[in-house]
Amino acid sequence: TLVVAGIGGGLYLVPLAAFVQDRATGKEKGRVQGAQEMITFLFIFASAIVFEVFRNEQLMALSPEGAVFALAALSLIGTLGVCLAVPHISIRFPLWILVHSLYRVTVIGGEKIPRRGGVLIVVNHLSYADPFLVGSAVPRFVHFLAHRQFSGKSLIGMATGLMRAIPVSKDDGPRTILKALDEAGKRAEEGNVVCIFAEGGISRTGNLLPFSKGLERIARRGNVPIVPMYLDRVWGSIFSFRGKRFFFKRPLRIPYPITVAIGDPLDPNTSAREVRQAVQELSSVALDSRKEQGVTLATRFLTSARRSPRRIASIELDRSVTYRKFLILVLLLRRKLRARFADQSHIGVILPAGIGGAAANIALALMGKVVTNLNFTAGNDALRSACKQTGLKTIISAQMFLDKINLDPKEFAPDVEMIDLPKLLKREVTTGDKVMALLTALLPSFMLRRLPGIPLDPDQDVSVMFSSGSTGTPKGVRLTHHNILSNVRSISQVFDVDNKDRVVGSLPFFHVFGYTVTLWFPLANAIGAIYHPNPMD
Repeated sequence: TLVVAGIGGGLYLVPLAAFVQDRATGKEKGRVQGAQEMITFLFIFASAIVFEVFRNEQLMALSPEGAVFALAALSLIGTLGVCLAVPHISIRFPLWILVHSLYRVTVIGGEKIPRRGGVLIVVNHLSYADPFLVGSAVPRFVHFLAHRQFSGKSLIGMATGLMRAIPVSKDDGPRTILKALDEAGKRAEEGNVVCIFAEGGISRTGNLLPFSKGLERIARRGNVPIVPMYLDRVWGSIFSFRGKRFFFKRPLRIPYPITVAIGDPLDPNTSAREVRQAVQELSSVALDSRKEQGVTLATRFLTSARRSPRRIASIELDRSVTYRKFLILVLLLRRKLRARFADQSHIGVILPAGIGGAAANIALALMGKVVTNLNFTAGNDALRSACKQTGLKTIISAQMFLDKINLDPKEFAPDVEMIDLPKLLKREVTTGDKVMALLTALLPSFMLRRLPGIPLDPDQDVSVMFSSGSTGTPKGVRLTHHNILSNVRSISQVFDVDNKDRVVGSLPFFHVFGYTVTLWFPLANAIGAIYHPNPMD
């Protein structure tokens, strides 16, 4: 019993001492630490006297176990007294335990929250769990502006009351709304942390909605800095509106990963539009934090294709392929071309949007090569410049397509080798190649990600996109796996797609929209892409 009591006391006292010292400023840290030690000694001394009273035969004459039990009862009474005296603070701990049981919260910029003094936090609103996520990310007690529908005698209403939330609703009259905003400003002026979800409601689409100007009144009334905050990856959690409902959804994972990005404090006179811009910019910070070694476009595709082998991956005119067949095709190309491109880093592609063009791009990405989808509408001068800038030695194309668009590669790249993709698949692929590609496609995704040459560095280049050349020589832009994957994640948050959705792709892959939205977005999310080779039809 004494051992358990000692361990329990240590688990309580050590974090408490660290917390008290952390909250003290540099000039008063010594005095605070000294006062803490003095109070601890006084309570130890008092506990010894109480214990002696319990054990003394002329007084209570309790057994050692009874004395410990009596001390525990006194501690419980004291704990209940503290909870009743400051319920808004006491409820933070159980809520913190609950939040961190369901979510894995990563905080970026936590040091930007002032340790003391009033502050107004402005954050995007994506789910019913947002107040708890904000509270778990901020080391101080937070006063929220909450929708009036949550106030009352319900369980949520009781929790809202304990958290000292300020009820407000857009259906309130002007005077009631102004009164709530002034109350929030007053609390901020008194040195408290106040939080407002400036969109006025939970987003039904995952997008950032316009901000109300109520935040301006609060900040100016309290004369406190405005701290922008962005909750990332909340859209899709069980309490968000993804799937057209807030509740009764199967959690994607437990604990669900959440990123909280906190920006630099803004002046109290900052406009709502500027605050919204600051919150929106934090989304890129949050996206950049997702960068992880081993997570690239190549590994994302392999995981998606292996997880959903029977789904339709691509449709072109009257042909369609499942993810299993598409993965086999990609691995087949990788097997035939990997040794051939061993000494080359950049490979050119001149193919229309379709199954072949998509497979060539994915195969090159799986080989760790930098693909350059050449703009076959730009003219020979632009193509010659692109080949020279990237040092191309090989271009993958199809003679049938080149004849159709009346393009002769010898006119802009006479020294570059041309690979006719249909001819390669028809004449050079053996039965053994097909069997090996099939067997490889049946491997688990974690083994596919460990195949030789699969890029694992998210900062590795995956493509060079060229401008149209309307202002001069086309300029090449290097794009990494993380660049494209960040855009894919952003698009995935905007469009709530499932296995029944399809993406129509008519733009060629040399266009950044075609390359990102119609190629990598569907393939990274295991949904189908419908390709139409000619965007002019």
